[in-house]
Amino acid sequence: MLNEYRDYIGYTWIADKESVVFSSEEFIYNQPSDRRDFLKALFESQHFSFFLQNFPKRHDHIFEDWQINNIYLINTNELIQMYSKEYHPITSIIQTSTEKSLEVSPINTLVLDCGKLKSLRVRNTVVNSQLEPKMYHNHLEGLKKQRVKEVFNNDIIQFSDIQIGILVMMNEGTTKSLDTDLLFNFLSQVEGRKIFTQRLMSKYTSFCINKMEGRVNNIVYAVIGDILQQEATYAYSQKDYMTPQHIIESSKLYFKIEGKKRITLLPLLSELDIWNQMDVWNNMFTKLCCIDKELIYKEEYGLDLPSRWDLFNKQQQDIFRDEETQRIKISMKSLLETMHTVRVSDRTIKKFVGYSLSQLRFDEKIRKEIEEIAFSSCNIITESVKSNKERALSKMREMYNAVYLTDE
Repeated sequence: MLNEYRDYIGYTWIADKESVVFSSEEFIYNQPSDRRDFLKALFESQHFSFFLQNFPKRHDHIFEDWQINNIYLINTNELIQMYSKEYHPITSIIQTSTEKSLEVSPINTLVLDCGKLKSLRVRNTVVNSQLEPKMYHNHLEGLKKQRVKEVFNNDIIQFSDIQIGILVMMNEGTTKSLDTDLLFNFLSQVEGRKIFTQRLMSKYTSFCINKMEGRVNNIVYAVIGDILQQEATYAYSQKDYMTPQHIIESSKLYFKIEGKKRITLLPLLSELDIWNQMDVWNNMFTKLCCIDKELIYKEEYGLDLPSRWDLFNKQQQDIFRDEETQRIKISMKSLLETMHTVRVSDRTIKKFVGYSLSQLRFDEKIRKEIEEIAFSSCNIITESVKSNKERALSKMREMYNAVYLTDE
């Protein structure tokens, strides 16, 4: 079940002292529904937290060895024989002045010597403590197998593609109807929302007017806007904080033209309950930070990068440290602009910024810059703004009613 868990590990900060994160919600989101409760409990456990905290400095971890080589598939008797060679790998290390002695210990004091276990498995001698530690991720990147992460069946994908195909025809003017009752029932399930929104994102180029990819007519603009609103409503009621990220991304891909102005779907999604959930924005910010690190360090990036940080000269460290700071400011500003557009409450914005700053290592000057950006994003919706929004929604509803299937 934990296969490819490394793909969900990243760093929100690397310079000087790393801050490692594991995207547990995203990992669970991409698993079959019958595994989710178990995985959620596992990731919230103290054991897994300790495992993750020690990830950057972990050497020869037996979990890595078992997972990579499928040792967990071997039956118990073979495992005992495998590890019961001429040495006693399960021992307690006793500290006496300047020497360490190994002796077989009672069961309640046993400690696993993972390095020795690994050496025995490959029929080597006891690992020489003077050798340079081997980080597994140095050797894993090239061994990763391409794995299809979609765990949902083809029927869900096919249904999503059919609905999107109808929307494409509506955009081309070849059909005027869409069975929204059937679609909304489908979107009420996490699996349905996930696949449909991802397919909608991947197929935006199919929506094209005057050679402008992603452009839709007024009716399709209203329909897709209503679909995304309904998805957000379902996500809020089911505490699904991953789908909203895809909703935001989708809303920025599709647009209509009024006059000479490009108007995305994002304004239609304002003031929804889901946007005042901190987990939505924390997940998005964490993802942006991790992506930024790959862009900054380029070929130097890898899960073992923190262990190599001290190998950079001072000039390189200064450059990387400054780039990390600047990238985070850019990502924070972009996210705050999105929060402003969908009219997140001032309280949520301030809470989000405060939490994010507490997780990152900034000097006081940078903190104040980010706080100023945040305060400028805080807004009070005036009566005129409310009135404008109500008129826009009323206009959208008139167009949308024209494409509902009726009893007639």
